[in-house]
Amino acid sequence: MHGNAFEPIQLPERVWDRDESREILRKRDVAGLFTLAVKYAGASQVRLSAATGIAQGRISQLMRGQRQVTDLEVYERIAAGLGLPDHARILLGLAPLDIASPTGDHGDEHQEQTEELTARIEAAAAIDPTMVMILNTDTNNLRLLDRRLGSAAIAAQIAQIERAQRHAQCEPLLLARRFDR
Repeated sequence: MHGNAFEPIQLPERVWDRDESREILRKRDVAGLFTLAVKYAGASQVRLSAATGIAQGRISQLMRGQRQVTDLEVYERIAAGLGLPDHARILLGLAPLDIASPTGDHGDEHQEQTEELTARIEAAAAIDPTMVMILNTDTNNLRLLDRRLGSAAIAAQIAQIERAQRHAQCEPLLLARRFDR
């Protein structure tokens, strides 16, 4: 046995690059994941239990195929307990821990994605309960228009909103030009 029951389970990085492992991850085959941990890290069911927070008896049932995991939170605990790298987490259908660079590549594209995500989060922070109420009211009004007048009325409403948006974007430029003279 490799280590005691409370040591983290560490599978060699090469394990996650194997076709067999990738297939296990894609299928969300928990029994297969636990088998990999036993094979490559010498993990016992007790150690798997300690690492994932799943009772040892349940680990046994999962490994024998008598139970299935359906809860996303349990998949998260399994991924954390087995120390899955981000590319393995993605194959399992989970979010990477390093959102900026799930593949470990810290190139310009990932930096741009990080900046865009940060900008969206900051913009979302400006939405308060009043804004949500306004958006709900607008949505309900559009639904009512659709039911009473059909899609042509909705298309006209959207066109009017787009014109107003273009005007709002151009207005600061027009004001700036007036003051530059």
